[in-house]
Amino acid sequence: MSGQTLMIQGTASDVGKSVIVQALCRYFANQGQKVFPFKSQNMSYSYITPAGAEMSLSQAQQAVAAKREPDIRMNPILLKPVHDQGSEVIIMGENQGYMSAQTYHTYKPQLTEQLRTLVAELKQENDLMIIEGAGSPAEINLNEHDLVNMGLAQIADSPVILVADIERGGVFASIYGTLALMPEADRQRVKGIIINKFRGDLSLLESGLKQIEDLTGVQVLGVIPVFDLPLTDEDSLGLDKVSRLVDPRKDLDVVIIDFKGLNNFPDYQALFQQADVHVRLVAAGNELGTPDLVILPDHQAVTENATWFNETGLATALSESDAQIIGFNHGALHLGTTWTVNGATGEGCGLVPVDLVLKSLPAKRHARGYQTAHLNAEIMEGRIGVTAIQGLFADADWTRAYLNKLRQQKGLAPLVPNDKESVEEIYDELANHVTAHLDLALLNKIVSRSTAS
Repeated sequence: MSGQTLMIQGTASDVGKSVIVQALCRYFANQGQKVFPFKSQNMSYSYITPAGAEMSLSQAQQAVAAKREPDIRMNPILLKPVHDQGSEVIIMGENQGYMSAQTYHTYKPQLTEQLRTLVAELKQENDLMIIEGAGSPAEINLNEHDLVNMGLAQIADSPVILVADIERGGVFASIYGTLALMPEADRQRVKGIIINKFRGDLSLLESGLKQIEDLTGVQVLGVIPVFDLPLTDEDSLGLDKVSRLVDPRKDLDVVIIDFKGLNNFPDYQALFQQADVHVRLVAAGNELGTPDLVILPDHQAVTENATWFNETGLATALSESDAQIIGFNHGALHLGTTWTVNGATGEGCGLVPVDLVLKSLPAKRHARGYQTAHLNAEIMEGRIGVTAIQGLFADADWTRAYLNKLRQQKGLAPLVPNDKESVEEIYDELANHVTAHLDLALLNKIVSRSTAS
């Protein structure tokens, strides 16, 4: 007998689907079930498994919430945008190279059949698959070859819970409009509604809840108040939410250069958790100021970014700065005299007086991060560093030790690492918060009625 399924879809991006899935993974895992988080296709920051395969960071976090090891089958398709018209495509952990949006669209039917086989396999292996959709299921221009929302719900024969974000306004219109745009067969799969990120007095919302149930015929499963837990959500770390202004109240000023196609932004998560650090994005030389540390992050479109780096005055500003500077992967290339990657060459700002060459390698694990490329000059001593090892600033202990060196240079006393709740406690707290505001009888009824074929 195959396992059950539950799919979480949203009225839009950034409504909190990923965190709701994390909460439900932990809730059902705590009930003793073998839970498998799944998102067929994700455009996301990446995570490198111990085996060296690449998958979405979001599904890796959901795996931890489900008390499982990250498994590339949790995210068989990962898209990493190169620019607005195309992405690198990673299938089952392996990079298939660049595809334009149109090329990928024609490639989708092959992937659909692979997903059908994979989902059947996973249902046999697990008690419950909790599946996350992407964006909105009401993108009617994409329905024909959909493999991440209702198309996947059909493949998995799964009931759907629809999540809507009340914080952005128009929550009832978004719920009603999403359901109204669905074909009847798809609409019948939606068995519950979650309203997320609520603030205020719930009694003032109750009449609206009754009306939306009457209008749609779908029961509201719960209203989740906003909560503040130290979790990385792929949407919550959007670059548009990072400051571009100096905060004089903080001891350390850290700049991340705002390259186009910036990769792996959560690799810098630990920086945002330090009480003495202010992190800001900089996109022009006249914005640089006098930071303590400048990070040139990994990114795509190296040639385009090299031109931008010079035209914005950043190359000149960095050359004149006294800050500590670290460049990662493609970001590091701009610090050399010249750079070479994938047959392309260009000029850097010359702070590292060598020709820098970056060559792709199979992903490798290191004690403090991971490596997906080889840089011909690895330097992590002195004022300027270049490295292909990613994830250094995702490690809280390494980050605190590095920042304490910066504090010492400024005559400031070192700080001890922040006391943190364990990851297990955080996920338990999240699950308790979300499920406390859900109709658990209805939730379990929805899951128990999922088709087990």
